[in-house]
Amino acid sequence: DCSQATGASIRGEKVGTWGEIAAFSTMYRKNLAAGASSGLIFTKDFETYRTALSYSDRGKPVWRLDLNLRDPQYASFPALNWNSSEMSNAIGLASLRRLDRTNELRRIFLRRLFVALAEADTVCSPYAFHDGFAPFYFPIFVDQEKIKVSVEQFATAVEAEGIPLGAKYGCLVNTWPWITEHLSDTFVARNALLTRNASFNLHLNENYGEREVKDIVDAFAKVSNAYLR
Repeated sequence: DCSQATGASIRGEKVGTWGEIAAFSTMYRKNLAAGASSGLIFTKDFETYRTALSYSDRGKPVWRLDLNLRDPQYASFPALNWNSSEMSNAIGLASLRRLDRTNELRRIFLRRLFVALAEADTVCSPYAFHDGFAPFYFPIFVDQEKIKVSVEQFATAVEAEGIPLGAKYGCLVNTWPWITEHLSDTFVARNALLTRNASFNLHLNENYGEREVKDIVDAFAKVSNAYLR
């Protein structure tokens, strides 16, 4: 699942290039975005590719030249209709062409932010970072020992200063009450929980520059000073 790291690399390899199949999100605001809130898959196995292609369009073997697309009796299996539109694909292709540049501009912004954050008097510190990142958003840790409110309250106050962010990450699956009966074990992702509870997610844009660095650090400093113990 590379949905939030499209174009990232680790140990010199692009994420999604190993394993049987990789999934990439094209939701709005992401590094690779299309008009529709959909996604892409990548596989090196031809039969897996064909199966995925069929699943995207009601189970039809769309590669067959003799196929009547309007006749459902030729479907290989029941499936939903997940094919995208031409307009969304055009937006997605344009976004794909600039993906490397988008990721590099976001990394440049983050490096500037880290320098300014280190020089400022705040209770905030950045998540571990390397040059292979393709940041969709970026976790900012809050020193909970130094403030008299919760991390979520702190983040909400920063957001009220006009800084786009996610105050609490809700996509840690095993914290969802309804999922318990469907899980195969009782494993608790403690490190993920600790990270989630100690941080908030700063939203990013490749057009952010020095002004946004100053706005963000100023907001962090203002809220830090207001909530210091």
